[in-house]
Amino acid sequence: MNPETYELLKAIYSYDPGYPLNAQTVGEFQHEGVRFEKFAFDSFHDGKVPGLLALPEQDAQYHGERAINNNFVDPAEMAFVRGWGVRYANMLTQSVVDYRRAIDWLVSRDDINADKIGLLGYSMGGHMAFILGAVEKRIRARAACVVPDIPGLP
Repeated sequence: MNPETYELLKAIYSYDPGYPLNAQTVGEFQHEGVRFEKFAFDSFHDGKVPGLLALPEQDAQYHGERAINNNFVDPAEMAFVRGWGVRYANMLTQSVVDYRRAIDWLVSRDDINADKIGLLGYSMGGHMAFILGAVEKRIRARAACVVPDIPGLP
């Protein structure tokens, strides 16, 4: 990738890290020796982003509880059946920014080692892993698995 393209990519996925997170833990539970925290923080453009943190060992836009924001149309249907490539790309942008904000929250915690943040993305998450790994310097290790080829998307 040439430097101009990379700078454009970084600009597309930039955000204001000073925007309030309003993060809160909304529940906790233990399972098989692992402590889980259900949390939420403000999305940059609208709504709340829910997540689940497993300690010691995170939902994308239009998935899980956030599927309601897309009238429950699956992202694969958006890209492959309906041809909504721009909407799919916008979903990726929003999700990458939301993940960057989740990293803001993680590094604000005393029980998280900010030097050991990794990323694993599967399928559509693989698209996000490539993008997020390219624009977010706080991610130290990354892997993308079974990334679908969607015509029109880089």
